[in-house]
Amino acid sequence: MSHLLCIAALAVLSLAGCAAEVAEGPTQSAYTLLDPSLWEVVDETESAFRDRYPPGASCAVGSMQVEYTVLELNTTDCDAITAGQPINRAVAKGTPMGLEFWHLALWAEAPATGYAAVAVGETVLWEMTTSIPADPKHYGVTFDAPRALQAGESLQVFVTNHGANSWKLLDVYARDGTP
Repeated sequence: MSHLLCIAALAVLSLAGCAAEVAEGPTQSAYTLLDPSLWEVVDETESAFRDRYPPGASCAVGSMQVEYTVLELNTTDCDAITAGQPINRAVAKGTPMGLEFWHLALWAEAPATGYAAVAVGETVLWEMTTSIPADPKHYGVTFDAPRALQAGESLQVFVTNHGANSWKLLDVYARDGTP
């Protein structure tokens, strides 16, 4: 619930052009696996989602941006994009995890499909498909680590769709304690 409030606050403040402080981690018993300063565009050939890139895909510089602690992938001039960074600590298999992801209103000139996913290494942690056009939607997802994740492994966020759309990731986190 605190992430929904944070997301709403960021949306309101970004519209107003104000700065906002974002709490670290989704709850006191959880820890983030991300460092907002480490996001980089991942080359298609290095992407865990390389098989999902449309033929001849291209992506303009600036399609990936970080605002405060939020990763934004914008598909206005981009057919598909992967952003990545190393996770900052190990996670044992079975550890409760979660992520906070959302998209703004999705639009395309003709009906289309959007796909978004998060992976560590080649292991997909979460994925979703949506019809376009679509209303804005938040995905607060929880799951158990499907395998042991090693500190330094590449966490990747991928989106592909037709249309000028904005997809955002706030956090990928794990909970303290043993699985």
